[in-house]
Amino acid sequence: MKKREAAPVYAFYNGKVVDMGYIPDPKRRFSFAGMRVLDNAASGYVIDGARVYSVSHAYRSAKVVTGDAADAVLAEVVANLNQGGS
Repeated sequence: MKKREAAPVYAFYNGKVVDMGYIPDPKRRFSFAGMRVLDNAASGYVIDGARVYSVSHAYRSAKVVTGDAADAVLAEVVANLNQGGS
């Protein structure tokens, strides 16, 4: 059986996108992305595959972002990645 590839995880804060692929354990990438956002900004987003989560010091867990707000975040992340940002 072929092992399934993990979805890419990105941390997005202050207009910067960071690919969390440097974390060897795919199961821990989401946690590390959340910590990276909170270490470097008051709030930001974690993108796990096609899902967007809002991360902030105001609450202790990631909140799912849906609809137009999620689409806007994904569009900004894609634009940043297409410009070579990471």
